[in-house]
Amino acid sequence: MQKSFLIFLIFISLLLAQTYQGFPPEVGCFTIEIEGKEIGIAKYALQLTEDGWVNFGWEMRLDNETVNKTHYKTDLTPEMKLINYYSIAGEDSFNIKYADNWAEVSLNNEEKVKSMSCSEQPFILDVMNIGHWAIISKMVKINIGHPQYFTVLPNRGKTTIDLMATPTILEKIDDQMRKKIEFEADKILTYIWVDTTNSRAYRIEMPEKKFVATYNPECPDTMEVVIKSFGKKMEESLELRRLSGMKSNKEIKKPLSVRYLKANIEVPFFGNAHTDIAWQKLVSKKEIGAIAGTIAVDISEYKGKQSWKISQLPEKPKVLEQFTVATEDIPVNNERVEILIENLKGIKTWEFTQNANRWVADNIKFDPNQNDAKIAVEILSGSPQAKAKLLCAILRKKGIPCRTVGGLYYFNGFFLPHYWVEVWIGPAAGWRPVDPSTGEDRKFSALHITLFEGDGEVGEGNLEIIKYKY
Repeated sequence: MQKSFLIFLIFISLLLAQTYQGFPPEVGCFTIEIEGKEIGIAKYALQLTEDGWVNFGWEMRLDNETVNKTHYKTDLTPEMKLINYYSIAGEDSFNIKYADNWAEVSLNNEEKVKSMSCSEQPFILDVMNIGHWAIISKMVKINIGHPQYFTVLPNRGKTTIDLMATPTILEKIDDQMRKKIEFEADKILTYIWVDTTNSRAYRIEMPEKKFVATYNPECPDTMEVVIKSFGKKMEESLELRRLSGMKSNKEIKKPLSVRYLKANIEVPFFGNAHTDIAWQKLVSKKEIGAIAGTIAVDISEYKGKQSWKISQLPEKPKVLEQFTVATEDIPVNNERVEILIENLKGIKTWEFTQNANRWVADNIKFDPNQNDAKIAVEILSGSPQAKAKLLCAILRKKGIPCRTVGGLYYFNGFFLPHYWVEVWIGPAAGWRPVDPSTGEDRKFSALHITLFEGDGEVGEGNLEIIKYKY
Protein backbone atom coordinates (compact mmCIF):
# COMPACT_ATOMS: atom_id res chain seq x y z
CA MET A 1 0.00 0.00 0.00
CA GLN A 2 2.76 2.45 0.95
CA LYS A 3 4.66 1.55 -2.21
CA SER A 4 1.58 2.16 -4.37
CA PHE A 5 0.97 5.49 -2.68
CA LEU A 6 4.60 6.50 -3.24
CA ILE A 7 4.33 5.63 -6.95
CA PHE A 8 1.13 7.68 -7.11
CA LEU A 9 2.88 10.69 -5.54
CA ILE A 10 5.80 10.40 -7.98
CA PHE A 11 3.35 10.24 -10.88
CA ILE A 12 1.48 13.33 -9.70
CA SER A 13 4.78 15.19 -9.16
CA LEU A 14 5.91 14.38 -12.67
CA LEU A 15 2.55 15.40 -14.07
CA LEU A 16 2.67 18.74 -12.26
CA ALA A 17 6.21 19.27 -13.45
CA GLN A 18 5.03 18.94 -17.02
CA THR A 19 3.00 22.14 -17.02
CA TYR A 20 2.90 25.62 -15.58
CA GLN A 21 -0.56 26.95 -14.72
CA GLY A 22 -2.01 23.91 -16.54
CA PHE A 23 -0.51 24.73 -19.96
CA PRO A 24 1.03 21.84 -21.91
CA PRO A 25 3.82 22.24 -24.46
CA GLU A 26 2.49 23.25 -27.87
CA VAL A 27 3.31 24.07 -31.48
CA GLY A 28 1.61 26.86 -33.39
CA CYS A 29 1.56 27.75 -37.09
CA PHE A 30 0.16 31.03 -38.40
CA THR A 31 -0.58 32.68 -41.72
CA ILE A 32 0.42 36.37 -41.76
CA GLU A 33 -1.49 39.11 -43.57
CA ILE A 34 -0.79 42.84 -43.90
CA GLU A 35 -3.48 45.11 -45.34
CA GLY A 36 -5.49 42.02 -46.21
CA LYS A 37 -2.71 40.50 -48.34
CA GLU A 38 -1.08 37.21 -47.33
CA ILE A 39 2.65 37.88 -47.06
CA GLY A 40 4.11 35.08 -44.95
CA ILE A 41 3.95 32.32 -42.39
CA ALA A 42 5.26 31.78 -38.86
CA LYS A 43 5.80 28.78 -36.63
CA TYR A 44 6.71 28.53 -32.95
CA ALA A 45 7.20 25.75 -30.42
CA LEU A 46 6.92 25.90 -26.63
CA GLN A 47 8.71 23.06 -24.85
CA LEU A 48 9.62 22.16 -21.27
CA THR A 49 13.22 22.05 -20.05
CA GLU A 50 14.85 21.27 -16.71
CA ASP A 51 15.03 25.02 -15.96
CA GLY A 52 11.64 26.07 -17.23
CA TRP A 53 10.63 26.52 -20.87
CA VAL A 54 12.17 27.08 -24.27
CA ASN A 55 10.32 28.92 -27.01
CA PHE A 56 11.76 28.79 -30.52
CA GLY A 57 10.53 29.29 -34.04
CA TRP A 58 10.86 31.04 -37.38
CA GLU A 59 9.03 33.46 -39.59
CA MET A 60 9.14 33.81 -43.37
CA ARG A 61 7.86 36.98 -45.04
CA LEU A 62 7.57 38.25 -48.57
CA ASP A 63 8.53 41.94 -48.63
CA ASN A 64 8.74 43.70 -52.00
CA GLU A 65 9.22 40.38 -53.82
CA THR A 66 12.03 39.41 -51.42
CA VAL A 67 11.74 36.50 -48.99
CA ASN A 68 13.08 37.31 -45.51
CA LYS A 69 13.39 34.63 -42.85
CA THR A 70 13.95 35.07 -39.10
CA HIS A 71 14.90 32.36 -36.60
CA TYR A 72 14.78 32.80 -32.82
CA LYS A 73 15.16 30.96 -29.51
CA THR A 74 14.00 32.12 -26.07
CA ASP A 75 14.91 30.49 -22.75
CA LEU A 76 12.30 31.11 -20.04
CA THR A 77 11.80 30.47 -16.33
CA PRO A 78 8.99 28.17 -15.11
CA GLU A 79 6.89 31.37 -14.93
CA MET A 80 7.75 32.02 -18.61
CA LYS A 81 9.90 35.08 -17.84
CA LEU A 82 13.05 36.01 -19.74
CA ILE A 83 16.41 34.28 -19.28
CA ASN A 84 17.88 34.64 -22.76
CA TYR A 85 16.58 35.65 -26.20
CA TYR A 86 18.49 35.24 -29.45
CA SER A 87 17.25 35.97 -32.98
CA ILE A 88 18.89 36.03 -36.38
CA ALA A 89 17.55 37.57 -39.60
CA GLY A 90 19.78 37.33 -42.63
CA GLU A 91 23.24 38.42 -41.50
CA ASP A 92 21.98 40.33 -38.43
CA SER A 93 21.66 38.81 -34.97
CA PHE A 94 20.21 40.18 -31.73
CA ASN A 95 20.70 38.89 -28.18
CA ILE A 96 19.22 39.77 -24.76
CA LYS A 97 20.40 38.12 -21.53
CA TYR A 98 18.83 38.70 -18.11
CA ALA A 99 20.50 38.18 -14.74
CA ASP A 100 20.38 39.87 -11.32
CA ASN A 101 17.98 42.69 -12.26
CA TRP A 102 19.99 43.61 -15.36
CA ALA A 103 19.40 42.95 -19.05
CA GLU A 104 22.34 42.94 -21.47
CA VAL A 105 21.68 43.62 -25.14
CA SER A 106 24.11 42.97 -28.01
CA LEU A 107 23.90 43.16 -31.81
CA ASN A 108 25.65 40.82 -34.25
CA ASN A 109 27.48 38.99 -31.45
CA GLU A 110 29.57 42.05 -30.59
CA GLU A 111 31.46 42.00 -27.30
CA LYS A 112 30.22 45.49 -26.57
CA VAL A 113 26.84 45.28 -24.85
CA LYS A 114 24.21 47.72 -23.64
CA SER A 115 22.96 47.15 -20.10
CA MET A 116 19.65 48.25 -18.64
CA SER A 117 18.25 47.99 -15.14
CA CYS A 118 15.17 45.82 -14.61
CA SER A 119 13.66 45.95 -11.14
CA GLU A 120 11.95 42.61 -11.76
CA GLN A 121 12.44 39.78 -14.22
CA PRO A 122 10.44 40.75 -17.33
CA PHE A 123 8.57 38.88 -20.00
CA ILE A 124 10.18 39.20 -23.44
CA LEU A 125 8.13 40.75 -26.22
CA ASP A 126 9.42 41.15 -29.74
CA VAL A 127 6.29 42.96 -30.89
CA MET A 128 6.11 41.18 -34.28
CA ASN A 129 6.97 37.75 -32.81
CA ILE A 130 3.99 35.38 -32.90
CA GLY A 131 5.51 33.02 -30.32
CA HIS A 132 6.04 35.82 -27.77
CA TRP A 133 2.44 36.98 -28.07
CA ALA A 134 1.28 33.36 -27.69
CA ILE A 135 3.16 33.19 -24.35
CA ILE A 136 1.89 36.53 -23.03
CA SER A 137 -1.70 35.62 -23.84
CA LYS A 138 -1.34 32.41 -21.82
CA MET A 139 -0.46 34.40 -18.70
CA VAL A 140 -3.69 36.43 -18.77
CA LYS A 141 -6.47 35.27 -16.47
CA ILE A 142 -9.27 35.38 -19.01
CA ASN A 143 -12.10 34.99 -16.46
CA ILE A 144 -11.17 38.29 -14.78
CA GLY A 145 -12.60 41.32 -16.57
CA HIS A 146 -10.42 44.06 -15.11
CA PRO A 147 -7.00 45.07 -16.53
CA GLN A 148 -3.94 42.96 -15.67
CA TYR A 149 -0.37 44.24 -15.98
CA PHE A 150 2.83 42.56 -17.17
CA THR A 151 6.35 43.95 -17.10
CA VAL A 152 7.75 43.34 -20.56
CA LEU A 153 11.00 44.10 -22.33
CA PRO A 154 10.22 45.00 -25.95
CA ASN A 155 12.67 43.88 -28.61
CA ARG A 156 15.51 46.43 -28.83
CA GLY A 157 13.73 48.55 -26.26
CA LYS A 158 15.68 50.87 -23.96
CA THR A 159 13.68 49.99 -20.86
CA THR A 160 10.89 47.76 -19.61
CA ILE A 161 7.27 48.84 -19.99
CA ASP A 162 3.96 47.90 -18.40
CA LEU A 163 1.74 46.00 -20.81
CA MET A 164 -1.95 46.16 -19.88
CA ALA A 165 -4.09 43.15 -20.79
CA THR A 166 -7.89 43.30 -20.58
CA PRO A 167 -10.07 40.23 -21.31
CA THR A 168 -13.20 41.42 -23.09
CA ILE A 169 -15.88 39.58 -25.07
CA LEU A 170 -16.46 36.12 -26.45
CA GLU A 171 -16.52 36.03 -30.25
CA LYS A 172 -16.89 33.27 -32.82
CA ILE A 173 -13.61 32.60 -34.65
CA ASP A 174 -13.50 29.66 -37.08
CA ASP A 175 -16.90 28.49 -35.78
CA GLN A 176 -15.59 28.37 -32.21
CA MET A 177 -16.15 30.82 -29.37
CA ARG A 178 -12.89 32.58 -28.46
CA LYS A 179 -12.06 35.08 -25.72
CA LYS A 180 -10.78 38.44 -26.97
CA ILE A 181 -7.92 40.07 -25.03
CA GLU A 182 -6.88 43.69 -25.61
CA PHE A 183 -3.20 44.51 -25.00
CA GLU A 184 -2.15 48.14 -24.64
CA ALA A 185 1.06 50.01 -23.88
CA ASP A 186 2.98 52.92 -25.31
CA LYS A 187 2.81 52.47 -29.12
CA ILE A 188 1.43 48.95 -28.71
CA LEU A 189 -2.16 47.94 -29.44
CA THR A 190 -2.85 44.26 -30.06
CA TYR A 191 -5.95 42.08 -29.99
CA ILE A 192 -5.66 38.34 -29.40
CA TRP A 193 -8.44 35.76 -29.49
CA VAL A 194 -7.66 32.66 -27.38
CA ASP A 195 -9.17 29.27 -26.69
CA THR A 196 -11.07 29.41 -23.40
CA THR A 197 -9.80 25.98 -22.31
CA ASN A 198 -6.04 26.25 -22.83
CA SER A 199 -5.46 29.92 -23.81
CA ARG A 200 -3.94 28.98 -27.17
CA ALA A 201 -3.78 32.05 -29.42
CA TYR A 202 -5.95 31.69 -32.53
CA ARG A 203 -5.95 35.16 -34.04
CA ILE A 204 -3.59 38.10 -33.47
CA GLU A 205 -4.41 41.58 -34.79
CA MET A 206 -2.40 44.81 -34.69
CA PRO A 207 -4.86 47.31 -36.18
CA GLU A 208 -2.42 50.21 -36.46
CA LYS A 209 -0.02 48.03 -38.46
CA LYS A 210 -2.89 46.38 -40.38
CA PHE A 211 -1.35 43.07 -39.30
CA VAL A 212 -3.31 39.83 -38.85
CA ALA A 213 -1.93 36.39 -37.91
CA THR A 214 -4.34 33.44 -38.12
CA TYR A 215 -3.74 30.03 -36.54
CA ASN A 216 -3.44 27.12 -38.96
CA PRO A 217 -3.82 23.57 -37.57
CA GLU A 218 -1.49 22.35 -40.35
CA CYS A 219 1.62 24.46 -40.84
CA PRO A 220 1.51 26.17 -44.26
CA ASP A 221 4.08 25.08 -46.82
CA THR A 222 7.03 27.43 -47.24
CA MET A 223 6.92 26.95 -50.99
CA GLU A 224 3.73 29.05 -51.12
CA VAL A 225 5.82 32.04 -50.01
CA VAL A 226 9.04 31.22 -51.87
CA ILE A 227 7.42 30.79 -55.25
CA LYS A 228 5.70 34.20 -55.14
CA SER A 229 9.11 35.81 -54.92
CA PHE A 230 11.07 33.37 -57.03
CA GLY A 231 8.88 33.50 -60.13
CA LYS A 232 8.97 37.29 -60.27
CA LYS A 233 12.74 37.45 -59.83
CA MET A 234 13.41 34.74 -62.35
CA GLU A 235 11.22 36.43 -64.95
CA GLU A 236 12.99 39.76 -64.45
CA SER A 237 16.45 38.16 -64.60
CA LEU A 238 16.05 36.66 -68.06
CA GLU A 239 16.63 38.61 -71.24
CA LEU A 240 13.39 39.53 -72.97
CA ARG A 241 14.45 37.73 -76.14
CA ARG A 242 14.46 34.48 -74.16
CA LEU A 243 10.76 34.98 -73.47
CA SER A 244 9.84 35.50 -77.11
CA GLY A 245 6.97 33.18 -78.01
CA MET A 246 6.92 31.55 -74.55
CA LYS A 247 4.17 33.66 -73.02
CA SER A 248 1.37 31.37 -71.88
CA ASN A 249 -1.87 31.51 -73.85
CA LYS A 250 -3.79 30.88 -70.62
CA GLU A 251 -3.47 32.48 -67.20
CA ILE A 252 -3.20 29.88 -64.46
CA LYS A 253 -4.29 31.29 -61.09
CA LYS A 254 -3.19 28.35 -58.92
CA PRO A 255 -0.09 26.93 -60.66
CA LEU A 256 1.05 24.91 -57.63
CA SER A 257 -2.22 22.95 -57.70
CA VAL A 258 -2.02 21.87 -61.38
CA ARG A 259 -1.70 18.07 -61.60
CA TYR A 260 -2.33 17.60 -65.35
CA LEU A 261 -1.17 19.61 -68.34
CA LYS A 262 -1.61 19.00 -72.06
CA ALA A 263 0.06 21.38 -74.50
CA ASN A 264 1.33 21.79 -78.04
CA ILE A 265 5.03 22.57 -77.96
CA GLU A 266 7.65 23.59 -80.47
CA VAL A 267 10.96 24.52 -78.93
CA PRO A 268 14.68 23.99 -79.59
CA PHE A 269 16.87 22.76 -76.75
CA PHE A 270 20.43 21.63 -76.24
CA GLY A 271 21.39 18.76 -73.98
CA ASN A 272 20.75 15.06 -73.33
CA ALA A 273 17.07 14.60 -74.30
CA HIS A 274 14.88 13.45 -71.41
CA THR A 275 11.26 13.84 -72.47
CA ASP A 276 9.49 10.49 -71.97
CA ILE A 277 9.28 9.68 -68.27
CA ALA A 278 6.70 8.04 -66.01
CA TRP A 279 4.63 11.20 -65.55
CA GLN A 280 5.29 12.83 -68.95
CA LYS A 281 4.47 11.57 -72.42
CA LEU A 282 5.41 13.26 -75.71
CA VAL A 283 3.95 12.61 -79.13
CA SER A 284 6.29 14.48 -81.45
CA LYS A 285 8.16 14.76 -84.65
CA LYS A 286 11.64 13.35 -84.22
CA GLU A 287 14.02 16.26 -84.68
CA ILE A 288 17.61 16.73 -83.54
CA GLY A 289 17.92 19.48 -80.94
CA ALA A 290 14.20 20.31 -80.83
CA ILE A 291 10.78 18.92 -80.08
CA ALA A 292 7.55 19.68 -81.87
CA GLY A 293 4.34 17.93 -80.92
CA THR A 294 1.90 17.35 -78.08
CA ILE A 295 3.10 16.81 -74.53
CA ALA A 296 1.10 15.57 -71.54
CA VAL A 297 2.26 15.84 -67.94
CA ASP A 298 0.21 13.90 -65.39
CA ILE A 299 1.62 13.75 -61.85
CA SER A 300 -0.21 12.90 -58.67
CA GLU A 301 0.56 13.85 -55.08
CA TYR A 302 3.10 11.52 -53.49
CA LYS A 303 2.98 10.77 -49.76
CA GLY A 304 6.06 8.55 -49.52
CA LYS A 305 4.39 5.18 -49.99
CA GLN A 306 6.86 2.33 -50.66
CA SER A 307 9.80 4.63 -50.01
CA TRP A 308 12.93 2.64 -49.17
CA LYS A 309 14.77 3.00 -45.90
CA ILE A 310 18.17 4.63 -46.42
CA SER A 311 19.74 1.55 -44.84
CA GLN A 312 18.42 -0.48 -47.83
CA LEU A 313 20.20 1.63 -50.45
CA PRO A 314 23.30 -0.62 -50.73
CA GLU A 315 20.90 -3.16 -52.30
CA LYS A 316 19.84 -0.79 -55.11
CA PRO A 317 20.29 -1.89 -58.75
CA LYS A 318 23.85 -1.44 -60.04
CA VAL A 319 22.56 0.63 -62.95
CA LEU A 320 21.83 3.41 -60.44
CA GLU A 321 25.42 3.66 -59.20
CA GLN A 322 26.11 6.40 -61.75
CA PHE A 323 23.54 8.59 -59.97
CA THR A 324 25.25 8.38 -56.57
CA VAL A 325 28.82 9.43 -57.42
CA ALA A 326 30.54 12.81 -57.17
CA THR A 327 31.19 14.79 -60.34
CA GLU A 328 33.04 17.99 -61.02
CA ASP A 329 29.86 20.06 -60.63
CA ILE A 330 28.06 17.93 -58.00
CA PRO A 331 30.25 18.36 -54.86
CA VAL A 332 29.34 15.20 -52.95
CA ASN A 333 32.50 15.32 -50.80
CA ASN A 334 32.27 19.00 -49.94
CA GLU A 335 32.86 19.72 -46.22
CA ARG A 336 29.84 22.01 -45.92
CA VAL A 337 27.63 19.42 -47.60
CA GLU A 338 28.74 16.90 -44.98
CA ILE A 339 27.85 19.36 -42.18
CA LEU A 340 24.44 19.94 -43.75
CA ILE A 341 23.66 16.23 -43.78
CA GLU A 342 24.30 15.95 -40.05
CA ASN A 343 21.44 18.40 -39.42
CA LEU A 344 18.94 16.83 -41.84
CA LYS A 345 16.74 14.02 -40.58
CA GLY A 346 15.04 11.13 -42.30
CA ILE A 347 15.10 7.35 -41.99
CA LYS A 348 13.48 6.81 -45.38
CA THR A 349 14.66 8.12 -48.74
CA TRP A 350 11.54 10.26 -49.30
CA GLU A 351 11.56 11.77 -45.81
CA PHE A 352 15.21 12.78 -46.12
CA THR A 353 14.67 14.07 -49.67
CA GLN A 354 11.83 16.33 -48.55
CA ASN A 355 13.87 17.76 -45.68
CA ALA A 356 16.88 18.39 -47.94
CA ASN A 357 14.74 19.88 -50.70
CA ARG A 358 13.01 22.31 -48.32
CA TRP A 359 16.34 23.30 -46.77
CA VAL A 360 17.80 24.31 -50.13
CA ALA A 361 14.60 26.14 -51.15
CA ASP A 362 14.40 28.05 -47.86
CA ASN A 363 18.08 28.88 -47.35
CA ILE A 364 19.73 29.36 -50.77
CA LYS A 365 18.83 32.80 -52.11
CA PHE A 366 18.13 33.30 -55.80
CA ASP A 367 21.02 34.60 -57.90
CA PRO A 368 20.48 33.98 -61.64
CA ASN A 369 24.17 34.48 -62.45
CA GLN A 370 25.62 32.03 -59.92
CA ASN A 371 25.48 28.47 -61.31
CA ASP A 372 28.11 26.74 -59.15
CA ALA A 373 26.86 24.39 -56.39
CA LYS A 374 30.15 24.65 -54.46
CA ILE A 375 29.83 28.42 -54.30
CA ALA A 376 26.09 28.17 -53.49
CA VAL A 377 26.75 26.18 -50.32
CA GLU A 378 29.46 28.67 -49.29
CA ILE A 379 27.58 31.95 -49.85
CA LEU A 380 24.01 30.53 -49.63
CA SER A 381 23.10 31.96 -53.01
CA GLY A 382 22.65 30.47 -56.46
CA SER A 383 20.58 29.93 -59.60
CA PRO A 384 18.07 27.08 -60.09
CA GLN A 385 20.90 25.13 -61.73
CA ALA A 386 23.15 25.62 -58.69
CA LYS A 387 20.34 24.66 -56.32
CA ALA A 388 19.58 21.49 -58.27
CA LYS A 389 23.23 20.42 -58.23
CA LEU A 390 23.58 21.23 -54.54
CA LEU A 391 20.51 19.15 -53.69
CA CYS A 392 21.96 16.30 -55.76
CA ALA A 393 25.22 16.56 -53.83
CA ILE A 394 23.35 16.30 -50.50
CA LEU A 395 21.26 13.33 -51.62
CA ARG A 396 24.14 11.46 -53.26
CA LYS A 397 26.25 11.90 -50.14
CA LYS A 398 23.48 10.04 -48.32
CA GLY A 399 23.54 7.33 -51.01
CA ILE A 400 20.23 8.34 -52.61
CA PRO A 401 20.30 8.15 -56.44
CA CYS A 402 19.32 11.43 -58.12
CA ARG A 403 19.89 13.48 -61.27
CA THR A 404 19.47 17.09 -62.33
CA VAL A 405 17.01 17.77 -65.12
CA GLY A 406 15.76 20.88 -66.86
CA GLY A 407 13.22 22.32 -69.23
CA LEU A 408 10.37 24.79 -68.84
CA TYR A 409 8.28 25.88 -65.86
CA TYR A 410 5.35 28.27 -65.62
CA PHE A 411 6.16 31.53 -63.77
CA ASN A 412 3.85 34.57 -63.73
CA GLY A 413 2.32 33.95 -67.15
CA PHE A 414 5.49 32.69 -68.89
CA PHE A 415 7.04 29.28 -69.47
CA LEU A 416 10.67 29.91 -68.57
CA PRO A 417 13.89 27.82 -68.62
CA HIS A 418 14.35 26.06 -65.28
CA TYR A 419 16.22 23.26 -63.45
CA TRP A 420 15.04 20.75 -60.84
CA VAL A 421 15.88 17.20 -59.61
CA GLU A 422 14.60 13.65 -60.03
CA VAL A 423 15.15 11.26 -57.11
CA TRP A 424 15.02 7.47 -57.05
CA ILE A 425 12.88 6.60 -54.00
CA GLY A 426 12.81 2.80 -54.25
CA PRO A 427 12.05 0.04 -56.79
CA ALA A 428 8.26 0.36 -56.38
CA ALA A 429 8.00 4.15 -56.28
CA GLY A 430 10.77 4.69 -58.83
CA TRP A 431 11.83 8.22 -59.77
CA ARG A 432 10.07 11.26 -58.30
CA PRO A 433 10.65 14.96 -59.16
CA VAL A 434 11.40 17.66 -56.57
CA ASP A 435 12.15 21.35 -57.08
CA PRO A 436 14.76 22.88 -54.73
CA SER A 437 14.03 26.37 -56.05
CA THR A 438 10.35 26.42 -55.09
CA GLY A 439 10.28 23.68 -52.44
CA GLU A 440 7.83 21.47 -54.35
CA ASP A 441 8.04 17.75 -53.60
CA ARG A 442 4.97 15.99 -52.21
CA LYS A 443 2.75 18.24 -54.35
CA PHE A 444 4.71 18.77 -57.55
CA SER A 445 3.17 20.99 -60.21
CA ALA A 446 2.50 19.48 -63.63
CA LEU A 447 3.62 22.81 -65.10
CA HIS A 448 7.17 21.42 -65.17
CA ILE A 449 7.99 20.27 -68.72
CA THR A 450 11.13 18.11 -68.73
CA LEU A 451 13.37 18.39 -71.81
CA PHE A 452 16.88 17.32 -70.84
CA GLU A 453 18.99 15.56 -68.20
CA GLY A 454 22.10 17.24 -66.75
CA ASP A 455 23.21 20.53 -68.26
CA GLY A 456 21.20 22.01 -71.08
CA GLU A 457 19.64 25.11 -72.56
CA VAL A 458 16.24 26.05 -73.96
CA GLY A 459 15.87 28.30 -76.98
CA GLU A 460 13.04 30.47 -78.30
CA GLY A 461 9.89 28.61 -79.21
CA ASN A 462 6.15 28.30 -78.83
CA LEU A 463 3.94 26.58 -76.28
CA GLU A 464 0.15 26.50 -76.36
CA ILE A 465 -1.82 25.04 -73.43
CA ILE A 466 -4.63 22.76 -74.62
CA LYS A 467 -6.00 22.04 -71.14
CA TYR A 468 -4.99 21.67 -67.51
CA LYS A 469 -6.58 20.21 -64.39
CA TYR A 470 -6.17 20.78 -60.66
